[in-house]
Amino acid sequence: METNSWISWLFKPFQRKKNEIIEKDEAIPVRKPSSFSQEIERLIVPWKKAIPTRNCEIGESIQISQYKLTKTNESLFRWEGADFNILVAFGSSFFPGKDGIRNGILFCDEGFVNRMIQKGLESWEEIEKEIHLPEKGYFPEALPIFASWPRFWREQVVLRVSPNHLALLILVWGKEMQKILENTLTNKQVSLVRDELYYLGFSKEQENPYEKNSDFFGFPQAILQWEKTYQTILIKKEKEDGYHRKRNPRINSDQKKTARRKPK
Repeated sequence: METNSWISWLFKPFQRKKNEIIEKDEAIPVRKPSSFSQEIERLIVPWKKAIPTRNCEIGESIQISQYKLTKTNESLFRWEGADFNILVAFGSSFFPGKDGIRNGILFCDEGFVNRMIQKGLESWEEIEKEIHLPEKGYFPEALPIFASWPRFWREQVVLRVSPNHLALLILVWGKEMQKILENTLTNKQVSLVRDELYYLGFSKEQENPYEKNSDFFGFPQAILQWEKTYQTILIKKEKEDGYHRKRNPRINSDQKKTARRKPK
């Protein structure tokens, strides 16, 4: 009996420390991931608050704290503060002005401008052909076209983009992107994206096992990864479609006949 008492006394400090850890863990409840849709809904308000450039209309001016932000188009903003008034461009940006004059900002090296001058091109249309801007198939207006692709080709794009970036793209493009993922991914793959949405809402004080992944402000990298992947697979798909059309010329003739038919 005395031996047991002595052993209990010896381990008492460790037991007390263990109890303190348990009580501390119980005092901070950990929220478990909700459903895919609920995790998206939970992030909409913090997303809009954190990324005002994506959540105001073209031509709209919004006041944020001590700043005023005016959106000219998707890539061009005016940012005003107490002691500054500057234009902010996220890339080359062109838009029609008065009398058909093209306005905008072009990101290029100095050599390109001098080369264009020496070529003596007479119109902006000629110059624009030399710029070789990337095909912007990742913009929201291209999503319905992508959604109509066969599932095999959609998978080739979606599965090459990280779950973290897919989670961000849902916030950028909304319900249409959500529907595409639900119609393309397996339940297990959707749960991976759901977990990324869950951890996107974590604060700096909370333990996030995915802390090396992009947060809200990393969405341009998500768009870039999508754009590169989309373009790569689009080229492969067009080659494959062209190959099948050559092997099955009847497909083209049937399509032409269908197009000529008048609706009843």
